[in-house]
Amino acid sequence: MNSFFKIWFIVTICVYLVATSFSVGFHHPDEHYQIIDYVRYLLGQVSSLNLTSEFNLHIRHIFQPLIYTFIAKFFYFSGGTSPFLLSFFFRFLSAITFVTALFFSGLYLLKNPKIKHKKVSLIVLAFIWYLPYFAVRPSSDTLSAAIVFLTIAILLYEDYSKRSFLIFSVCSGFAYLIRYQTALIIAPIVLSLLLSQKISYRQFGWGFFLFVMIALCEPLFNYVGYHEFVFTSFQHAYQNIFNGLAKEFGVMPVWGYFQLIGLKAIPPFSLLLFFAYFHLWRKKIWSPLAIGTLCYFIVFSFIGHKEIRFLMPLVFLSPLVVIYFLNDLPEKYYQPMVKFLLVFNFIILPFVIFSPAYKPIKIYEKISTEKKEAEKIYVLWDNFSKSSKTHLTLELDFYKQSFWKESVLETMNDLKIATTQNSSLLLVTSRLSEYHEIKRWGQCLPLASAYPEIFLKYNWWNWANRSAIWFLWRCEV
Repeated sequence: MNSFFKIWFIVTICVYLVATSFSVGFHHPDEHYQIIDYVRYLLGQVSSLNLTSEFNLHIRHIFQPLIYTFIAKFFYFSGGTSPFLLSFFFRFLSAITFVTALFFSGLYLLKNPKIKHKKVSLIVLAFIWYLPYFAVRPSSDTLSAAIVFLTIAILLYEDYSKRSFLIFSVCSGFAYLIRYQTALIIAPIVLSLLLSQKISYRQFGWGFFLFVMIALCEPLFNYVGYHEFVFTSFQHAYQNIFNGLAKEFGVMPVWGYFQLIGLKAIPPFSLLLFFAYFHLWRKKIWSPLAIGTLCYFIVFSFIGHKEIRFLMPLVFLSPLVVIYFLNDLPEKYYQPMVKFLLVFNFIILPFVIFSPAYKPIKIYEKISTEKKEAEKIYVLWDNFSKSSKTHLTLELDFYKQSFWKESVLETMNDLKIATTQNSSLLLVTSRLSEYHEIKRWGQCLPLASAYPEIFLKYNWWNWANRSAIWFLWRCEV
């Protein structure tokens, strides 16, 4: 292990620890409502009636919430109380799994004679801008994909040894218990290994046995949550595919992922990902990595409801695929492309690792330090009119250390009256129009915000009008 690798790994740990600390909240609400709320249910903090409809359909695995429940019990037993610190440990589990995968991938790159540019390859491996953001999410998509990435990295590093394949089989079983769709990348990889004679039939038999034994534990874990022996993998496939539940969330054509990746991965990175994967599938089609990723992508392309998070195994494996692509480029193209991509990447990366994934979490955290025990939290009716019938709600009860519900004020005059009666109150707003009204009144001091106030001066293309501009105010007379 050379000195550059040691420095690289230390920096990698630091970057992902920073992302774990600052990238609070969730990428998709499922991270909260299907994981953290299930943990609260398993801890006895909420009733099953407070969970989403997916609980009654029995389509969510209980295994991952069970893991987090043990973490939460140890946390509370050790005297911890802050939900913000507890959520850090949930994110840390995903991050440490992914960083371990990076460690073995880095060792594989060092020993691979076909990788010409070792140092650049290590930098690409760990620091593509979207990796820290996704790697610290406590979602089933992230944790299962991180385990798959880890097992593939160990396979590559140990050159498909007997031990590495047994590790692959066992870890794949646990990945399946977290998100059963990982079987769609695991099965083609195993078939490729068998047909290419990288594993023997005896190894395949033992690996298959271990995987199946772990997968068959699914109803046992689910019994803890549902109080029934149920295969959530079957229930999820049945409800979403055959009962059409997934269609309720929108459908896209077969080529929809090209559109999603093209926009979300930010050009030119999106183009790089397209070229890299097409290069892998064209040049190394019979390799386990190519077979596994291609089969996974094809299957998910034919599923109508599409989201980037469903492709998380491909997202986490993408740095290896990009490295293969860059190393196959002629030298005259390699240097300028790598320089441009790295400069572009490191401009974006700091914004990613230091920014909350769900910005209102900052408001919840500030409320926990500012709110007095009997103090109410106030919000306004949308457009300062009760006729709108909607108002801001703070739904993430997990982050309310002392439970509270919002009291709704109809007009700015009601706000002035409430402030006079209470002498001081906490107000949460989420609209630009509310921000301007309260600033004009001049009696409220902003305590926390989703965006720095200076950003609101540059409302180009009316972005602030379309966004949720969360503010926590202390209003006093």
